[in-house]
Amino acid sequence: MVAINPLRAAHSRSAGMRRSLLAVALVLSLAACASPEAAELNPDAIAATGATPGIGPCSFPNLTTLDSGHLAVAHAQPKPPYYTPRPLNGPVGFDVDVVNELSEGLGFLPSQVVWSRLGKVFDKDGHPNFDVAIAQLHKEKFSASLDFSLPYFTETQALLALPDTPITKVKSSSELENSTIGVVLGTTSQAYVREELGLDPTVYLSNAVIKAAMRDRYISGMVVPVEQVPSILATSSEPLVVVGQFPPASDAPTYHLALPIGDPLVTCVDEALIKMTKLGQLDALRAKWFADGVNRTIQVD
Repeated sequence: MVAINPLRAAHSRSAGMRRSLLAVALVLSLAACASPEAAELNPDAIAATGATPGIGPCSFPNLTTLDSGHLAVAHAQPKPPYYTPRPLNGPVGFDVDVVNELSEGLGFLPSQVVWSRLGKVFDKDGHPNFDVAIAQLHKEKFSASLDFSLPYFTETQALLALPDTPITKVKSSSELENSTIGVVLGTTSQAYVREELGLDPTVYLSNAVIKAAMRDRYISGMVVPVEQVPSILATSSEPLVVVGQFPPASDAPTYHLALPIGDPLVTCVDEALIKMTKLGQLDALRAKWFADGVNRTIQVD
């Protein structure tokens, strides 16, 4: 079982209800002021959502978790920018911030979120002993003992270039017709440039070779999965600009939160994710952890 501290008396049920209702009022007022595109979630799923978080079965007092008043969250091994442990101040990363926003939407305080390693929280029969797991999980790669939320991350492709070059100004794929784009052989980037952009990329064996080719002006820019952007920027000998990201392909890989099969909490998690998407919170977290420029969209003509 997950080791979780006993519930403290500081969080009463009535206080939780008041905070949840206030949070709902804030979410609804913000939603009335802005209506950003739900870029990462299926519109059909959004149309089929149930009650608003904080009302009915998804109100804080009605949530059922392993330890009442706490949310047990499992993660994979450390993998920046998704999850980086900090012994004194707690973990940081994209996945951590997603959970923080999600748990707040469900009515939990930050101190009520308890992290454990994913590989250590299954019992001897393989049943999960956590409320939610977030670890770059693909549905098809895990057992039938898990249910999955709507996606919180959809892979997109980012365009990188040297600063002060013409390609940094592009806003649509049609403007790339006369550009030479580098990709790594056999990757989703190669498939995207060919199939979605209709361009013939220059293929290399690694990102390191692409960066050298771009430095020497053999190519105009490079296309890579957005999650590779932080490491590419950090290891480049030349300053690079994130021109923007392209819309996801229809079959783009997605990451989901996992829950024990049959857990009704999955409905509440889905509702919270939908609110986060509509308010632009997931897009803001992508920009924070993957690079500023990924919040710019390059249209595909």
